[in-house]
Amino acid sequence: MAKRAFLTTASTHNVLRRAGTFYGVTISPVAGSTVVIADLADQGATGPNMNSPTSMTGAFMALGPFPASPNPITVRGFGTSVVNGITVAITSTPSVTLFYD
Repeated sequence: MAKRAFLTTASTHNVLRRAGTFYGVTISPVAGSTVVIADLADQGATGPNMNSPTSMTGAFMALGPFPASPNPITVRGFGTSVVNGITVAITSTPSVTLFYD
């Protein structure tokens, strides 16, 4: 059964620290927020460079920055396999629900 992670703070979140499956993400963004999802067990002490989200090692999804008054979005992962884990980096304070196993 798939698990859910509810994330709402601007930070780097280590959601899964092993191989697994990414099923999708639902985001209720705020203006200017960015969400980056990577195949990483741990981003490390310095965190990702959010000015260049695609430079984040293992990044497979980068969403945002979102406009003012954005609508909630859902992006399906279609059972994407992750090798190392799942790390999510968030700027601002969007509501992020991640579906994984």
